[in-house]
Formats: sequence, structure tokens, C-alpha cells
Amino acid sequence: MAEVTWFTKYYDYSVVKESPNGQVQVETLHWRTSLDEDEFHAESYGTVSTADQARVYTLPALQNVPESVMTGWVKDAMGTEEVDRVEQSLRDNIAEQKNPQSGGGTPAEG
Repeated sequence: MAEVTWFTKYYDYSVVKESPNGQVQVETLHWRTSLDEDEFHAESYGTVSTADQARVYTLPALQNVPESVMTGWVKDAMGTEEVDRVEQSLRDNIAEQKNPQSGGGTPAEG
């Protein structure tokens, strides 16, 4: 079975008020998942609030946090059940592509 790949390419932050050294807190992470199996492809996108995780950094430090770490934050904020649901949805999408239960088309010209 193919592995689901998770990406976190964008984050939103806010300045921590009255912070002596200009700290910022990560508020929202924007994520994407991808699954490729044979010639079939499925993706999912979303955002998750991380404000309650208290991810506070100086801006230069935040800009150096690796994507893999932020993706861990995404999964932590979503929780195991939601991560599993997203991944299963991608697998179901691939299964539907392989064995469609319905479809459509256009008539032949002429």
C-alpha cells in the first residue's frame, strides 16, 4: 500500500503582545496531503489552528523551522482520528478511480 505524503507549505502567525524580543506565535498551518498509487493520484488540502499549541518563536527562528516539524504540528493539532480519516479518504479516492461505481461521458459525433 502506498504511503500518504503530508506537506505544510504555509503558516500564519501573530505578534505576541508585550514580547520583549519580538516573538510571534503560529496561529494557523496550511497543509496538503498526496497519495500516488500506480497511475492514480489523490490530494487533500486544509488548514488547522495551532493557537492552543503555544508555538512561540522569534520570527527568524520560526522561518528556520523545518517543514517536517510543522507537519508534526499539523498532525498533533488534528489528532489521530482526523489524520486517519484524511488518509483513508485519499485511499478511498484511489480505490474509486481504480474501480469507478459511476461515470459520465459525451455521445459520439455524427
